[in-house]
Amino acid sequence: GTDQNAEFELCCFITHRGTSSEAAIWRDRSRRLVVIACRGTSDIVDVTTDANFIQTPLEQGFKGQKSDDERKVHSGFFASARAVSRRVKELLVSATAGTPGEWELLVTGHSLGGALATLMATELVGAVDVTRGFKEKEDASLLGAAQRLFAGAKQAFPGGELPKWRDVSLYTFGAPRVGNSAFAQYFEALFAGREVF
Repeated sequence: GTDQNAEFELCCFITHRGTSSEAAIWRDRSRRLVVIACRGTSDIVDVTTDANFIQTPLEQGFKGQKSDDERKVHSGFFASARAVSRRVKELLVSATAGTPGEWELLVTGHSLGGALATLMATELVGAVDVTRGFKEKEDASLLGAAQRLFAGAKQAFPGGELPKWRDVSLYTFGAPRVGNSAFAQYFEALFAGREVF
C-alpha cells in the first residue's frame, strides 16, 4: 500500500484440500490491522466450485434440518468458505493475541476468492465465534442452551479473549454474484457505513 511504515507479517496460510479453498492471514501489529486474502480460481476443483451455482440458505438448519432462511447463497462458494471458516476464526484469535485493543479487519479476494471474501466478511463483521463455522440455527434444547452458556463463560477467562473489530472492510476484484436479493439486502444493511469495494 501507500503506508511506508506498514510492517505486515504472514501469520498463516490455510488450505482445504477437499474444496481447494486457500486463504492467507497477514497482520500489522503496530496498526492493529489483520488482512485475510482468499485465493481465486486456479484448478479444476475450483472450476467445479464455480459451476455449483444452485443456491443454499445462508443460515443452515440445526444438524442438517431444513432451513427457512430466505437469504440464499451460491452453494459452491458457501461450501468452500464453510470448509475454512472455523479455522480462519481460530487463527484470527491467534493473530491478534497479545495485542490488546480493537483491530481493523480487511477481507479481500479476486474472482472465486472475492466470493469467498464476501461470505467470510459477512460472517466476521460482528463478533468472532470460534465454536462454529458459519452460523446455523441454534439448538433449542436444554443441552444447546447450556453449551452456549459455557462457550460465553469460557471466553471470560484470560487467554480466551476474542478480537474486537474497530472496523471491517471488504475489497473484492472481479467477484461473481454471491447470493439472492434477500442476501444482498442483508449484506447492505450489515455493511452500511463500512468500506466495501
